[in-house]
Amino acid sequence: PLEITVQPNDTHIAIAGTLNMSVVVSGNGPYAYQWYYGSEKITGATGSELEITGMTRSNTGTYDVKVSNSIEAVASRDAEVVVDEPISINFHPIGTEILAGESATMFALASGSGPQTFQWHKDSVALDGLIANTLVIENATKADEGFYTVIIANTVGFQISDEALLLVNAPPTIAAIDPVIVSTGDVYEVQVVADDEGDLSKLRYGIQNGPETMSISKSGLIQWTVGSGLEGNSYNIRMIVIDQDGLAAGRNFSVTVNHTPKWEDIGPQSGKEQNLLAFTPVATDLDDTDLVLTASGLPAGAIYDAASGFSWTPASNQVGAYDVRFTATDSHGVKSELLTKVTVNAN
Repeated sequence: PLEITVQPNDTHIAIAGTLNMSVVVSGNGPYAYQWYYGSEKITGATGSELEITGMTRSNTGTYDVKVSNSIEAVASRDAEVVVDEPISINFHPIGTEILAGESATMFALASGSGPQTFQWHKDSVALDGLIANTLVIENATKADEGFYTVIIANTVGFQISDEALLLVNAPPTIAAIDPVIVSTGDVYEVQVVADDEGDLSKLRYGIQNGPETMSISKSGLIQWTVGSGLEGNSYNIRMIVIDQDGLAAGRNFSVTVNHTPKWEDIGPQSGKEQNLLAFTPVATDLDDTDLVLTASGLPAGAIYDAASGFSWTPASNQVGAYDVRFTATDSHGVKSELLTKVTVNAN
């Protein structure tokens, strides 16, 4: 029997495009073919293949073919042909420059038959789930910076939009400054290290909550000579860096003024020759309990131990006055001295 083994397919064709359809037939030949548009014969369409150029909207409809031999005739299925307008982008997304944390909106408009689909890309990589004609980027970060395009498609093709460059200006970054302990008379200097995508020479620097005499230079060098009367003070200082676009960043660091060790006043000490002379100077530090206590200028035979103090039994030939210097050193190397006059009287 005569049979059409490959039927014509439904299809979408772009306006001005070419329609191509075909069938495959089995059975006794030779075969005669006649293609139809609806119920109308298509003049000259008498082969197994159909080709119509310059398709227009009016060519939308059903197409089929009747095939016959000397014995019988069969008809193909009706193939639905839709002539669609191809995509043409009328409005391309536009790039912009924003500050970090702000939002950016891009959109595109196209003519052409529907339904239309949209797929946004960043730097040629598809963005999952972003399939509307409008793209909204909220709370933008530096990672959002790049070139954006959108592919708009319908049943007969697609178009890729022009690239839109999104620039996201982020604030400067500031390297941490380690907390520090300083002492009266110290000169404290530290350089603020900041980075920015812009011109580093145009960064501006400032400090807040610092001691009155602390300063910062145009290049970000913090300087302070620690004055008297500040022992025990602690400062939580905020350094501020502003870039050429006015974006500011801040970071805190702490400076503490060390307490100097203090000796209790014990006054002059005296004793008699060949008699034990002993006393224990006492040093304290509000910051540190691990003081190192030493003595210098000890007379011959005198000994000093931090726990038991000064001890000496002077000989008869050691009558006179002696200056003994006691030194207390804290864990930061800060020293305090006690000068004590020791007098040996004759019996």
